[in-house]
Amino acid sequence: MEKSGVATESLLLRGARVVLPSGIEEAAGLIIEDGLIARILGPAEAAPSSAEKILDLDNLTLYPGFIDVHIH
Repeated sequence: MEKSGVATESLLLRGARVVLPSGIEEAAGLIIEDGLIARILGPAEAAPSSAEKILDLDNLTLYPGFIDVHIH
């Protein structure tokens, strides 16, 4: 996909544990469009087939919106 002369890509990150302000979602997914989080999918939601790239993140944890989370 191309937008204003800059190449963009939609990315689906699926199967991860996602830490949200409301709690932790297991086996959830994130859709990234134009470098931003477009949508967070719960485990029961079907992922759209329009994603140009898909990454399976089984057993990994995502902290959407956090940059350089430092945990010991």
